[in-house]
Amino acid sequence: MLQHILTMKTHLYLSAFVLFFSFSVAHAQNKKEQIVLLNQTVDSLSSEIKKCEGILFNLKEQNTVLNKDKDSLITVLNLLKSKFSDITEEFNIVKNDNINLNNKYNESLRKIDSLKDVVFNKEHVNVGNQIWCNNNLKTHKFNNGDPINEAKTPVEWVKFCESNQPCFAKLPNNEYLYNGFVLSDNRGICPVGYKIPSNSDFLELISFAASNENDLSKVESIILDYEWYIETLDYENGGGIKDSLGIGMNKFGLNIGEAGFILPIGGLNGFELPSSFMTAENYEHGFDQNDEYEKSELFAACTYFWTSTKSLSWNSSRRHWENQKWENQKLNNVIDFGWCSQDGGGSMNGEDVEFSEFAPEYGFSIRLLKVD
Repeated sequence: MLQHILTMKTHLYLSAFVLFFSFSVAHAQNKKEQIVLLNQTVDSLSSEIKKCEGILFNLKEQNTVLNKDKDSLITVLNLLKSKFSDITEEFNIVKNDNINLNNKYNESLRKIDSLKDVVFNKEHVNVGNQIWCNNNLKTHKFNNGDPINEAKTPVEWVKFCESNQPCFAKLPNNEYLYNGFVLSDNRGICPVGYKIPSNSDFLELISFAASNENDLSKVESIILDYEWYIETLDYENGGGIKDSLGIGMNKFGLNIGEAGFILPIGGLNGFELPSSFMTAENYEHGFDQNDEYEKSELFAACTYFWTSTKSLSWNSSRRHWENQKWENQKLNNVIDFGWCSQDGGGSMNGEDVEFSEFAPEYGFSIRLLKVD
């Protein structure tokens, strides 16, 4: 722009000079006069050229100043961009922190809701060195708030188990039976500070109960809270079956009531479905695949508990249930009390305590233990 202005002025002066020179020479009377006029014109032109040079110098200085201002503005702009980028990054960090805090807050609310839902808050009993919940687990939610599938009929139980989905069934006495897939679900069902007892935990409970009476066979009477039918061999009278009645005294306040169990095919308390021999002559109450568990009158005087211990020790119908699905996999163990046991007297068999592996399609109770 400056060079363009200067060029225009230079052209203007030269043009004026040429016109003036031509005019003067044309009207000069002799050569002497012409030379004088020419010198005057040259001097005038030189003076104008110097003025133009002065103007050009000033313009160059102004251009230098403008360039410096431009560079300064660019620097400031870059700094502002950098600051804006930093502020944006900090905003995103704060935004993410708020999202994380909000998620943690919601997770805490879900855990609190889970604790409320379990209903046994502060309801514990001390048995030896252990602190047990004094009721079976009765929750229909995982720790993250997700609902656990409820199987209301045998048909629904089979449907959930066939697709390896966790589920529970609610009985008329408000007992909840859970399949084994609930135990292995990563969402968890134990509220903070609780766990599913292991085989060792149950053995410690039984050992403490037996030490009070010095008799393992009396343990069930000590800890159970219901009556059950006992069928044993009558060795004193040469064999045969001897019937007796087990009476639970609930000495520790564990409140272990009868809940029975559910078979993989949905049968409640051992009743197989479908069954051609299930008639009024064989059973007092019939039970159909579409009958609701919550309305059932079939209550067996026994209780089965899932344990957190897994093992792979022997092939049994409990493991396979007419298929080889779980043949080479470790399965959760179960301990049972009351009439439903295969020996007629619960897990106490002579001087031993028996634990069995069961396929996750079975349904049993869960009793939680407080973590130290």
